[in-house]
Amino acid sequence: MSISSSNPSAINHYNIAFNLHNRQKDFQGSINHLNKAISLDSNYAKAYNNRGNSYWQLGFYDKAMVDYDKAIEVAPTFADAYNNKGIVLLNQGNINLGKEYINKAYELDPNDSDIIMSKRHCDTI
Repeated sequence: MSISSSNPSAINHYNIAFNLHNRQKDFQGSINHLNKAISLDSNYAKAYNNRGNSYWQLGFYDKAMVDYDKAIEVAPTFADAYNNKGIVLLNQGNINLGKEYINKAYELDPNDSDIIMSKRHCDTI
């Protein structure tokens, strides 16, 4: 399955959410738009992943994990979702499982700079 959507309205909400998250640090606003994107395309893995990132920023780790799991479910080769779940697990003290998810992300996409940084961090702990 693709990590993206073919629904123009879902993509529009995703893009708005991306800007709210990354440029304005409006994580709740980002979540609101990602909720809309997901309601328009329930298989939009990037939307689940980014909503998980916004939840993580707000300290809602359980909700973030549910979204990373859903992103992985709908797109089993989506390396970013594995990496993000691994980071949350590491931050929660679940080192071994966190490393497993980050190693899986690296296996899927060994050229992604964020995943490389996560892998290097794992190799030091």
